[in-house]
Amino acid sequence: MSEPCFLCQAVAGEIDLPGGILWKDDRVIAFHSPPTHANPRPCIGQCMVVPRRHAQLADLTADEVESVIHASRALISALRAEGLAGVALDQVGPASGVGHYSVIVGARQGSHDEIDEFVNGLRAHL
Repeated sequence: MSEPCFLCQAVAGEIDLPGGILWKDDRVIAFHSPPTHANPRPCIGQCMVVPRRHAQLADLTADEVESVIHASRALISALRAEGLAGVALDQVGPASGVGHYSVIVGARQGSHDEIDEFVNGLRAHL
């Protein structure tokens, strides 16, 4: 039996997300990357934009793609407003062994123990 999809669990609210959901609409959610077994101390400012539907980029509707881009752009602006420079986008999909498409929006400014506090500041710019 395969492991449940981490991103589907996040969409369903089954995972504790530091600071909660930053952005949501009918098609996507965005949140700060939570600590995981593989990455117990995520970089401050590393956020994820995730379609609510488990699909790859080629299978997303035009509306879903539009929501991914809109949320990513809003997060970039908010990260910059928080003083984080060098924001980058990374797409995650089959090449990295993930079946659920997502975009990582992040400045990778180093580990931080106060993700909740950072997320609250970031939310003020969204």
